[in-house]
Amino acid sequence: MAIQALDAPRLVASSTPASFQASTPEAIISAALQDRFVASATTAIAAPQTYRVVKGDTIEGISRKTGVPVSTLKRLNPEIFKDGKDAQGRRRTSDGWWIYPGDVIKLDAGCVTPPPPVTPKPPVTPKPPVTPKPPVTPKPPVPSPEALAITKARQTIDTAVIAKPPHDPYQLLTWIDRSTQTLTAADAALATLEQAAQKGTLPYVTFTRYRQKVDALYETYATYMTGPDISSRPYYPTADDSTDGSW
Repeated sequence: MAIQALDAPRLVASSTPASFQASTPEAIISAALQDRFVASATTAIAAPQTYRVVKGDTIEGISRKTGVPVSTLKRLNPEIFKDGKDAQGRRRTSDGWWIYPGDVIKLDAGCVTPPPPVTPKPPVTPKPPVTPKPPVTPKPPVPSPEALAITKARQTIDTAVIAKPPHDPYQLLTWIDRSTQTLTAADAALATLEQAAQKGTLPYVTFTRYRQKVDALYETYATYMTGPDISSRPYYPTADDSTDGSW
């Protein structure tokens, strides 16, 4: 009968701790350690990961109920521990003072949704260097019509030349016509310079220098006409032979 009494505990349901089912001291110690490990593992598995706030709850009270420090609650529930308003427009503060019935407070990091992985930005392709445009060369100023007329008059006088009379008497009249045209053009150019000098657009000293050039042309022409190269010829032209009486 004693043997049946010792074996009786072994017939209990499997929920009975193993320490009560052991028969030797060594088995009892081993079973007790096993029961302690199973109990702690069962408690860890059964520990809730969230807590739903009820009326009258405070953050400190929830910390005491769940055994989770306030600092951990604050780290796991940033949407509650913040200054301002939540998505429903309810007031919140950074100390967690404002909580409302129905709020779900996370107690374990396992229920916190990890942030999405950060997608690296593609490397920025450097833009090609901008080729500077060549500097724009300013166009020279367009001279006024009066300035163009002055320039043309000066060129006319500068290029006027009374050539030496030809030796061929039949070319003498042609020489006289050309010389007369040269003197006429020089006179017209000198008149243009004179008007410019009177208006102040041409220095008077410049006008005087060009007048001296025209005077020198007339002196050269008169020298050739009265010189032996023409007056000694048998067909010396007279004033009656001239078309305009200029010589």
